[in-house]
Amino acid sequence: MINKISNANVYINGVNLLGKLEEISLPTIKQKMSEFKALGMYATVELPVGLEKLEAKLKWNSFYPEVLAGANLTTATNLVLRANVEKYNPGGQLTQEPLTCIINGVFKSIPLGTFKPGDKVSGIEHTMSVYYLKQAIGDLQIVEVDVWNSILAIGAIDQLFMFKVNQ
Repeated sequence: MINKISNANVYINGVNLLGKLEEISLPTIKQKMSEFKALGMYATVELPVGLEKLEAKLKWNSFYPEVLAGANLTTATNLVLRANVEKYNPGGQLTQEPLTCIINGVFKSIPLGTFKPGDKVSGIEHTMSVYYLKQAIGDLQIVEVDVWNSILAIGAIDQLFMFKVNQ
């Protein structure tokens, strides 16, 4: 079976951005590693010590003052991405399942763009520092990261369970 996603829609604080985003780059979940070597060990190993910072990037296709006015640098913004995962086999399309990605964080900057005669406005790309991320396909949770509440779940497995035993 082959999965295909060919489009998506994004909402910021509940406002539909249909046709306004050129591209969105979701955060990459990357382990932060620390080197460890002790007496008797033949080699150095890397051990996990947490996650690298999470960032999302939103690239706009034009200048939208209502979006720029809502891009607060100190208050968290909610972003929701919705798409359809189309599933195919040799007989054609079988099903569609909803893909949802929920992000919460703050914008790191407010770019105002580059203006040139005869060209479309370019360079309007927001970078968001992400505090919360949840992605699911249908009822299947793929990942959930909540920096403030020490949640890291991959699939249905709580990766930080051992830290919560005595709470």
